[in-house]
Amino acid sequence: LLLLDDVWNSEAWTDLLSTPLHAAATGVILITTRDDTIARVIGVEHTHRVDLMSADVGWELLWRSMNINQEKQVRNLKDMGIEIVRKCGGLPLAL
Repeated sequence: LLLLDDVWNSEAWTDLLSTPLHAAATGVILITTRDDTIARVIGVEHTHRVDLMSADVGWELLWRSMNINQEKQVRNLKDMGIEIVRKCGGLPLAL
């Protein structure tokens, strides 16, 4: 398995191909990108579009990752947390 995460430039793929990939030739290559053009240039076989998270879903992911268990603490941090989620553009990995 070869993973190229958050590819922003198709040359990353071209540069990678300049290195012998004999071991990966029979494996799976997974590429993530937010740019559909890069996927077309690279020539991917299958694509899967992931929707961005809503502010509420992002906030739940954020507060659960902070190990906050008391409901009062969750309520007190919600406005700030929603703002963080919005600044991350609904991207789970950015959170």
